[in-house]
Amino acid sequence: MTLANRQPGSSFKPFVYATAFENGYTPSTVVFDLPTQFSTACSPSDNTNDTPPCYSPSNFDGNFKGPMTLRNAIAQSENVPSVKVLYLAGIAQSLKTASDLGITTLGNAAQYGLTLVLGGGEVNLLEETGAYAVFANDGVRNPPTGILQVTDSSGNVLESYQPQPQQVLEPQIARQINDILSDNVARTPEFGAESPLQFDGYDVADKTGTTNNFRDVWVLGYTPSIAVGAWAGNNDNTAMAKKIAAFIIAPMWHEFMVTALQKYSSTSDTFPPPAPDPDVASLPPVLTGNWNTSPALGVHDILYWVSKDSPRSGPPANPWGDGQSAYWDYPVQLWVAQHPELTAGAQPTIVVPTATGTSTPTSDLVITSPQAGSSVPFGLAVTLSISTQSPTPITNVTYYINGVVVGTAGAPYSVVFSPQARGVATVRAVAMHPDGSSSEQSSTFIVQ
Repeated sequence: MTLANRQPGSSFKPFVYATAFENGYTPSTVVFDLPTQFSTACSPSDNTNDTPPCYSPSNFDGNFKGPMTLRNAIAQSENVPSVKVLYLAGIAQSLKTASDLGITTLGNAAQYGLTLVLGGGEVNLLEETGAYAVFANDGVRNPPTGILQVTDSSGNVLESYQPQPQQVLEPQIARQINDILSDNVARTPEFGAESPLQFDGYDVADKTGTTNNFRDVWVLGYTPSIAVGAWAGNNDNTAMAKKIAAFIIAPMWHEFMVTALQKYSSTSDTFPPPAPDPDVASLPPVLTGNWNTSPALGVHDILYWVSKDSPRSGPPANPWGDGQSAYWDYPVQLWVAQHPELTAGAQPTIVVPTATGTSTPTSDLVITSPQAGSSVPFGLAVTLSISTQSPTPITNVTYYINGVVVGTAGAPYSVVFSPQARGVATVRAVAMHPDGSSSEQSSTFIVQ
């Protein structure tokens, strides 16, 4: 079974998070843990439908925790944030990271979707344990080997293993993963303070994994000196009775580790800490843990604030340009409606794009229907309209509801639509001018 290819469940997540860190995201980066529809074949409002072609994964415990740092998301093994991290990191790049660390059983990016981060590919225990050892070894890979030396009856060395270490991961990235996976405080909300993943007096990093229908359970863990992986399941791939890796495999693995630590490690054997981020002062706030810093622009998920492939370069020219933006933002707006204290006193603004892609607030465009904060009945048609005091003529106005286009109109700039979901709705009106410039306004209302 150490060589059998099985789905790794959440034990694959560290490879994806390491890729995201390589791409410029940080352990303090915030994404929202909320019911989210990821399939563009379905509506953003269909955010609890997981029947193909829709894809709306849930967390193991069925709960959602709102804004979460990447540190807490992986430490507590939350699924929805991890699917978002895979999208941000990229499937191809994440597969390359896994390959660089020694995983040889996966194919190319075309074979996988966003389920990859939850164990959608197959790995084997030996290779995954070896890959975790790369984290332990400051990013240096030593391929697993079973024979170090062969001698004859006289003690003459006939063959000897020659180490060929390779630096396959930046030490800073390895140290960030080590720091998170050994953070007992970060994982306590999910696993408890005294779980089998905790070893008093020892610096141990670890991660569990459970596959669909509880066919496989995994735990991988390491110190700076040793890496130990364990798997449990039925050889015929039938489901197990118990339902979580921490209850099935972790206690056995813990007992083995207690003895192994005494033999191969010591209490002074600690992970080097990651270096402070030299760019922290210039990072977009969402990368430093601040997700509610712009009351005028409202609360949004990360794709509104950063460009996916260059998160440190600042906000995107079009916050809704990414195909997933509206899908991630829809449940955020529902969540915000349940927490009005977050946006108390906030005033809607217009964003006027400039040549540099930045924006400045103006106040010459007003959404007159529906009025901000008003309630409309579910199932009845609603008229979207604006008024303007701008001296610049308007060619047409395009209306978005929760990031989805619902219509474009010339004068008198009105569009009729029927709400498809109850809850908070954000209407965004984008006015185009003859010179090619645009202005916009947003507000929220409630569909009852």
